[in-house]
Amino acid sequence: MGSDLKMSAETAANQADARAGGTATSVDQVVAGLEALIIDAIPTAHDIGFTGVERAAGGLSRENWSLDATWVD
Repeated sequence: MGSDLKMSAETAANQADARAGGTATSVDQVVAGLEALIIDAIPTAHDIGFTGVERAAGGLSRENWSLDATWVD
Protein backbone atom coordinates (compact mmCIF):
# COMPACT_ATOMS: atom_id res chain seq x y z
CA MET A 1 0.00 0.00 0.00
CA GLY A 2 2.88 2.39 0.69
CA SER A 3 4.06 2.26 -2.90
CA ASP A 4 0.49 2.88 -4.12
CA LEU A 5 0.27 5.95 -1.91
CA LYS A 6 3.66 7.20 -3.09
CA MET A 7 2.71 6.70 -6.72
CA SER A 8 -0.60 8.52 -6.22
CA ALA A 9 1.13 11.44 -4.49
CA GLU A 10 3.68 11.76 -7.29
CA THR A 11 0.96 11.59 -9.93
CA ALA A 12 -1.13 14.18 -8.11
CA ALA A 13 1.85 16.52 -7.79
CA ASN A 14 2.59 16.16 -11.51
CA GLN A 15 -1.05 16.86 -12.36
CA ALA A 16 -1.07 19.93 -10.11
CA ASP A 17 2.05 21.22 -11.84
CA ALA A 18 0.50 20.65 -15.25
CA ARG A 19 -2.74 22.45 -14.24
CA ALA A 20 -0.71 25.43 -13.11
CA GLY A 21 1.15 25.60 -16.40
CA GLY A 22 4.33 24.25 -14.84
CA THR A 23 4.60 27.16 -12.43
CA ALA A 24 2.91 25.75 -9.31
CA THR A 25 4.65 26.50 -6.06
CA SER A 26 5.64 23.71 -3.71
CA VAL A 27 2.72 24.60 -1.43
CA ASP A 28 0.29 24.45 -4.37
CA GLN A 29 1.66 21.05 -5.37
CA VAL A 30 1.44 19.67 -1.84
CA VAL A 31 -2.12 20.92 -1.38
CA ALA A 32 -3.26 19.62 -4.77
CA GLY A 33 -1.59 16.26 -4.18
CA LEU A 34 -3.08 15.83 -0.72
CA GLU A 35 -6.52 16.86 -1.94
CA ALA A 36 -6.30 14.26 -4.72
CA LEU A 37 -5.23 11.59 -2.22
CA ILE A 38 -8.11 12.40 0.13
CA ILE A 39 -10.62 12.30 -2.74
CA ASP A 40 -9.16 9.01 -3.94
CA ALA A 41 -9.31 7.46 -0.46
CA ILE A 42 -12.67 8.99 0.53
CA PRO A 43 -14.73 9.62 -2.63
CA THR A 44 -17.54 11.26 -0.62
CA ALA A 45 -15.20 13.88 0.89
CA HIS A 46 -15.95 17.50 0.07
CA ASP A 47 -15.17 20.96 1.43
CA ILE A 48 -11.53 19.92 1.77
CA GLY A 49 -9.35 22.55 3.39
CA PHE A 50 -5.78 22.90 4.57
CA THR A 51 -4.35 25.35 7.08
CA GLY A 52 -0.89 25.96 8.44
CA VAL A 53 0.86 24.39 5.44
CA GLU A 54 4.57 24.77 6.15
CA ARG A 55 7.66 22.99 4.95
CA ALA A 56 9.89 21.79 7.78
CA ALA A 57 13.59 22.56 7.67
CA GLY A 58 14.73 18.94 8.14
CA GLY A 59 14.29 15.95 5.94
CA LEU A 60 17.53 15.84 3.96
CA SER A 61 16.47 14.42 0.60
CA ARG A 62 12.79 14.12 1.55
CA GLU A 63 10.53 17.09 2.04
CA ASN A 64 8.63 17.21 5.34
CA TRP A 65 5.48 19.26 5.70
CA SER A 66 3.18 20.05 8.59
CA LEU A 67 -0.45 21.04 8.14
CA ASP A 68 -3.99 20.60 9.37
CA ALA A 69 -6.53 19.08 6.99
CA THR A 70 -10.30 19.15 7.29
CA TRP A 71 -13.08 17.78 5.14
CA VAL A 72 -16.73 16.80 5.31
CA ASP A 73 -17.70 13.20 4.60
